[in-house]
Amino acid sequence: MTALLIFGIVALICVIGLTFFIALKLSETIHRAFQTVETMQAGYQQHLDRTLDRLMTIRWEDFVTVRDLEEAEDVGGFFAPGEQDDGEVTVEAPNFLGRMRPLPDVGAADEHEEQLLREDFGP
Repeated sequence: MTALLIFGIVALICVIGLTFFIALKLSETIHRAFQTVETMQAGYQQHLDRTLDRLMTIRWEDFVTVRDLEEAEDVGGFFAPGEQDDGEVTVEAPNFLGRMRPLPDVGAADEHEEQLLREDFGP
């Protein structure tokens, strides 16, 4: 009976020690998992910040362009040749390939130049 009692106490101590060891290892594993998730989130946040900075820079250029065009419509404003067609100003938004413009019609530009020369210097 005494041997059985001693064996039971030793088994109970081993089970409690094993339970404590498993709880300790589980706690360390969870701590490392949370550190990994936190590191991943910090990296993702930095990536997102850089991406948003780039997008804000692109949008800022468009905002400044539109603001400059609106300010230029005031009295005394100046539009360089080719910026204004019949009082309408168009701002092209970039697509995934960048700012794309159609090729200018060379014949129309030559005719316009000849018309300006005829107006200034005659036939």
